[in-house]
Amino acid sequence: MAGQRIWAVGGGKGGVGKSLVAANLAVVLANLGGKVIAVDLDLGNANMHTYLGIRYPRRTIVDFFSGSAQDLHELLTDTSLYNLKFISGSSGIVGSANLGHAQKLKLIRYLDRLRVDHIILDLGAGTSYNTIDFFLGATDHIIVTTPETPALQSAYNFTRICVFRQLYTSASQSLPARNILERAKIPTPSGKVPSIADIVAEMERDAPEIAQNFHEFQRRFRPSLVVNMLLKDEESRVGRGIRDLVKRFLDIELDYAGGISFDKVIRESVTAEIPYILNHPNAKPSSEFCSAAARLLRDGDPDRISEIVQRELRRTGKAYADRVVQSRNMDVDPSVYLADRVRNGAPEERKESSGLFAFKSGSWSRIAIDLGTCGTRLFVKGRGIILNEPSLLSLDEGSGKVVAVGHDAKAMLGRSHSGISVIAPLECGAISDYTDVKRMVNEFIRIAKRSAILIRPGVIITVPPKLTPVEKRAVREFIKDLGAREIHLVYEPMAAAIGVGMPVDIPSASMVVNIGAGSVSTAIISTGGIVAMASERSGGNAIDSAIVRYLRDRHNFSIGNQTAEWVKIHFGQALKTERDRRIEIRGQDLSRSIPGILTIGTAEIREAISRPVEEIVRVTLRLLERVPPELSADLVDRGMTLTGGGAHLSGLDLLIRERTGIPVRVAPNALTAAVEGAGRMLENFSLYRKFFVETVDQTEATEPVAG
Repeated sequence: MAGQRIWAVGGGKGGVGKSLVAANLAVVLANLGGKVIAVDLDLGNANMHTYLGIRYPRRTIVDFFSGSAQDLHELLTDTSLYNLKFISGSSGIVGSANLGHAQKLKLIRYLDRLRVDHIILDLGAGTSYNTIDFFLGATDHIIVTTPETPALQSAYNFTRICVFRQLYTSASQSLPARNILERAKIPTPSGKVPSIADIVAEMERDAPEIAQNFHEFQRRFRPSLVVNMLLKDEESRVGRGIRDLVKRFLDIELDYAGGISFDKVIRESVTAEIPYILNHPNAKPSSEFCSAAARLLRDGDPDRISEIVQRELRRTGKAYADRVVQSRNMDVDPSVYLADRVRNGAPEERKESSGLFAFKSGSWSRIAIDLGTCGTRLFVKGRGIILNEPSLLSLDEGSGKVVAVGHDAKAMLGRSHSGISVIAPLECGAISDYTDVKRMVNEFIRIAKRSAILIRPGVIITVPPKLTPVEKRAVREFIKDLGAREIHLVYEPMAAAIGVGMPVDIPSASMVVNIGAGSVSTAIISTGGIVAMASERSGGNAIDSAIVRYLRDRHNFSIGNQTAEWVKIHFGQALKTERDRRIEIRGQDLSRSIPGILTIGTAEIREAISRPVEEIVRVTLRLLERVPPELSADLVDRGMTLTGGGAHLSGLDLLIRERTGIPVRVAPNALTAAVEGAGRMLENFSLYRKFFVETVDQTEATEPVAG
């Protein structure tokens, strides 16, 4: 799948903490919002499950090879950590580690069918062909070692064997290249062993195509090194030393991700069978691991990513750790467990909340809310984003009580019994059910609260531009009913522009296109004001509906909205960006009224979503038609920025650039830009007052805007 990352964690020597690194990395990626599957590929002595709070995996990879499981999806185990699933390796079974070549290829083929954002492969010790091939087949490579000399030697030798394995694989069809490698095995009379540079130089003369392939491998293969169990700060230098050694003798760039200190909290967490970054999110090893994980991601500013990771872990660590402990021995479906957990939670969790009065004083006196069709986010001044949940709640139809909200409610979609209904109380960014929205937000505030206060907070809440006066009044009223002392509305594209750091106060045009689940809104901002806006009640949900409708009408095949969302995220393309491929979709075969699998090409998915994608482009074009000539010149130079979840649709930025002729970029914080912008507005109400809806609407009365 496009954008999928497969992380292989290896290192050769046993006991250096590979499983520990793999388990905690999986938790970090899940906390960042990615869908993650951790796979224990230590096929002889699997133990990764213990680090994730799973004592006795009911199914292992042996079931896949024996034929009792036809697909790896059947082996997925819930970890009680949202977004994180697990596939267990095998242990204590004679011969289980000795995969045949056909079995290895089958496993690789089925791993590729796990359509998630991240797959973490925890490899066993040693340098067998299977281990090396799994490592080389990944998109991201992590080598774990400790500062002791034997472990460092193993890490270097592991890297060297990977390089030679690639050389031998490339040279398999070239006799001159094979001869060069065979000669390289024999030391010269002086005892010198040819270096990689010597071998490749000889290949460039006798087998240039093999040398070219290897140079491409050198550019692509850039492992990251994590040094575990540091006892002294100066021991972190060994990571840089082995990096230089690998560059000198193997001509491979090795990135040093960082070192992790040895600490008793790690041993305590291993004993408790809880990832230590959840059990002790504020401990030194946890902070070091978050910094290392940020460098492993290679996606933006490592310091900022590390800060986000640590914030999310502190916010969710205790709840996750409690869930690991309480659910690992429960032989129930995860959605049932979640429902029971919310309904019959601990007494302190079920205390009645008085809405916004539940927030702590000081930094909790001002909050920002991004109330979206798909997700709700809460930002607290001085703390950042403290809640990011789907805009869903589930109700007990008998009593009318709230059973679950957010992620827990989403886990019940299509899986709960008839007595529980899952509700999305917002439609196209507007409140479709006042009572349900109020209950949902009140539950979110209860989840996010820390202690009671005696003052009422001020609130900024984002809204789409096309809300009617009645809908705006409904938003104000339900926030007021929750106890806010001061309420300000801000249009989503304006908040998103501030959230991505656009220079909104200079006399030059900035354009933002915010693509949410229920609406698409665009704005052009200059000199501290909104020049023009346009909005359409379309977006990500319209794309999901188009996929559902297309499969039903064209193939007589029915799928749910969650499956449609999965297809959109992993295979949706606004413009052809890669080679077309065939995919499998599970759903209901309407012609036979039984469950089935539909095989379809990605070209058809592009066709299915073409109409809602065209609506997004039309909103953008409609706004550009109203831009004054002087500002048009600015946009030609500076382009526009896409925000919102829909901004990540593959090829959408290229399509808009093709249709408009101006540069387009996707904001690095596209998903959270709106709430981050509203959060910045909390810092200075007077500076940003001109962007509040009440001020903009007064301007609209004399200077109409697009829309």
